[in-house]
Amino acid sequence: MTSIFGVSVILSGRIVELISREFDGDFREKIIADLAGVDESTFGVQDLERIAGAIVILCKQGIQLDVALDVARSDWRDLLMASGLAGDDWQAVLEREFSR
Repeated sequence: MTSIFGVSVILSGRIVELISREFDGDFREKIIADLAGVDESTFGVQDLERIAGAIVILCKQGIQLDVALDVARSDWRDLLMASGLAGDDWQAVLEREFSR
């Protein structure tokens, strides 16, 4: 994770890999740009890879990116519930998503 001009970039290498594998062209560029612009202060102490992963999982399931981002900003707990990353096993769930 890095910070550019005070805006957090929450994209780990494996999140970018998942996005590259799952999405094409313009949408791939949009999701990377939108996630890179998310302000980490919105999510408190949550792991930002968990948040980004949850958004990507919802997009893989057909949820529109703007909807997933709105849910993330309004209540990140709902985002985690909807994506299956709310439990203590979230890292294992995320790993399964990456290996598909």
